[in-house]
Amino acid sequence: SDFSRKLEQSLASVQVLDCSFGEGVKDAYLAKHIPGAVFLSMGDFKDSTSAYPNMMPNKEQISSHL
Repeated sequence: SDFSRKLEQSLASVQVLDCSFGEGVKDAYLAKHIPGAVFLSMGDFKDSTSAYPNMMPNKEQISSHL
């Protein structure tokens, strides 16, 4: 369909991230994930300078992690 073709073209410029948190998430990703998705552990990917737990990293932290 036209929609499917347009969606496929749009997704060519998108990077899908499998963002998970908890025990065994890497093994679960390796067992089954969205084709082309990149694993990103939310346990490792957080703002380490924040006084609050598990806060989204800032732009610079994101860039350095990816």
